[in-house]
Amino acid sequence: SFTSFQTARSMPAGEFTVMTTASYVDLGAGAEFGVRGRVGVGHGLEAGAEVDVSNAGFAPVLLAADLKFHFVQDVTLTPVADPFPLPGPFDASVTVGGGTAVFSDFAFVHLTASKRLNWVEPYIAYRYQWIDIDLNLDDSGDAEDANNSLFDEIIEEAGHTRFRLHHLFLGSRIDL
Repeated sequence: SFTSFQTARSMPAGEFTVMTTASYVDLGAGAEFGVRGRVGVGHGLEAGAEVDVSNAGFAPVLLAADLKFHFVQDVTLTPVADPFPLPGPFDASVTVGGGTAVFSDFAFVHLTASKRLNWVEPYIAYRYQWIDIDLNLDDSGDAEDANNSLFDEIIEEAGHTRFRLHHLFLGSRIDL
């Protein structure tokens, strides 16, 4: 998800970006293509939406939206541009969001910290995610739908269709 791989900084009000993605996901999920848009709302707020399509079969279309609040702004390179975020030695944000796919619904809270160092900006992020899969594992048709999908191994390990995940992301933005 695009919310997983971004810095803590929010875009200024009125600024927007649209990106497309293509990826191959292991665990039998197959190829995935996405369109994601983000817009600066102002006062440290940024909103995003995405549509992903995959050939996974189990979740061929995913719709998601989120809202990011940039609550600490790095003042070591530039002065505070927006009076609302707290000044600090790095940037920090919290993102809340959710979405739906054919057989599942999810929600998440995402905390990100990043530090801009001229042309590179390393970041670390933690995400807590709730996933509820709308399948009855006692129904052979539903169980067959989950076979050979991204969720097959997760459901087998969890033993049920409602689970919570902890994610840790490390990355870097590089401005060329």
